[in-house]
Amino acid sequence: MTNCNLCESKEYSIVYSGVIRDGVFGTESQNKYKVVKCNGCGLVRLLNNPLTMQYYQSDEYRNAYNETADVNDYIGMHDDEQPPRLEKSGVNMFRNKTVLDFGCGCVIINQQVMENWVF
Repeated sequence: MTNCNLCESKEYSIVYSGVIRDGVFGTESQNKYKVVKCNGCGLVRLLNNPLTMQYYQSDEYRNAYNETADVNDYIGMHDDEQPPRLEKSGVNMFRNKTVLDFGCGCVIINQQVMENWVF
């Protein structure tokens, strides 16, 4: 059993068990995985992720997930997706809060929050 990445709790509930997305949209993993919710803080995460940080930082991962390893290509593909998400959540969701953006990709949403709304 692995501890929660956020609060170190060892207690969790399974919220999903099965195949997960593996790479670009529509591609599924060959193995089944468990997605768990921490009973301590509510963080939802993959249990026993077999991939390493080095893999997530590699061009191999970026090419599999986005079909490009170029950061500017990634930003160009996803930049326009962020404003509608921020409009749905509203500024008050982030005001005077600490936000954990775990697995945030290229941190585009964080950049847009900081650029577009003064807190």
